[in-house]
Amino acid sequence: MTRPFALLATAMLLATIAGCGFQLRGTPQLPESMSTTYLEIPDRDSLLARKLERQLRGASISLTDNRDAAGGVLEIHREDSGQRVLSVTATGGPEEYEVFHNVDFSWRGDDGATLDRETLSLTRDYTFDRNDVLGKQREYDSLRNALAEELAAQMIRRLALAAR
Repeated sequence: MTRPFALLATAMLLATIAGCGFQLRGTPQLPESMSTTYLEIPDRDSLLARKLERQLRGASISLTDNRDAAGGVLEIHREDSGQRVLSVTATGGPEEYEVFHNVDFSWRGDDGATLDRETLSLTRDYTFDRNDVLGKQREYDSLRNALAEELAAQMIRRLALAAR
């Protein structure tokens, strides 16, 4: 009796999802001029640089160290990240932090395609507990990692949109 009900509920859920236009996000279609890209970035060892390189390779983009061999240049003009205090306790200690990550970037393709300088910014906040400093440091590191991953994904989606 429960198995047919579960199948019916699953079928209804799938029909609802399909009816509302939901579809999974696939790999964005990037311009042909990006098939071989030179990544110009001030700090190649930054968290964002590593995430961006991984996601570009995942989108079948070859990264080259030779600017002349590239079909275009993805330039990171500015990147900054960190945290700032959002609120303090009655005794003056930090109670809540905001983690932020900002990036300015542009694209110039050899085929004349361009994406003018754009800025993307992401923030997340978390509460601070002075009795769990190590755990809160791990939470901060996890948030920084997630912000860099999402910024890289947003950059790729923005490049795909500009290619249309």
